[in-house]
Amino acid sequence: MSSFATRSLPVFELQLLEAVHSHCRKLILSACDERYTYHNWEHTDRVTREAHRIAEQEGLSDEEYLVLLVAALFHDTGYYEERDGHEECGARNAAQFLTNDELTEDFRANVEQLILETRLSKTPSTEASKVLRDADLHYLGLEKGLGIADALRNEWEVLSVKHFSEKEWLENNIEFFESHKYFTTTAKAIYGPGKARNLQRLRIRLDEH
Repeated sequence: MSSFATRSLPVFELQLLEAVHSHCRKLILSACDERYTYHNWEHTDRVTREAHRIAEQEGLSDEEYLVLLVAALFHDTGYYEERDGHEECGARNAAQFLTNDELTEDFRANVEQLILETRLSKTPSTEASKVLRDADLHYLGLEKGLGIADALRNEWEVLSVKHFSEKEWLENNIEFFESHKYFTTTAKAIYGPGKARNLQRLRIRLDEH
């Protein structure tokens, strides 16, 4: 696939991923504009790449892997229709697209389940769901993670979703970093140390404020 590495899967499954990738990219690029500094195609692309990376380390089966990547590509496609409850919209978008007779009802249901479980209030119920949750928030452990968080703040401000003072933003982030946990062994190892460093940076910034 052109945008991210995938396993050597059967031809039909690779074709499915290529079709989903193309569809979701067009869907997102046509729906978002420069105001979406966080929920954009770059985010979906990064999440899909990290889902692949974690899945390889966690040893997901080919069946779990295919469900995972399809869900990763669709997971934020509903954001432009309805921010609150966009997971349900994303799951519906996936169900409407995945109509090929070669796809089982269980496959479609599993994709929808993974998308719905990207909501932070949900507890991941499968290994694939844990991988997608960790991929979705992998940026917390990146060196540029706080910059990505600021992009989300900017998006909320421009779209009049939420407004924070600098102190409120730092406190909100510290609370989120402290309450968040990665679910997979791979994510804990890869992103955990960076997340701890970013949390310390946030605390220092708050002390200096």
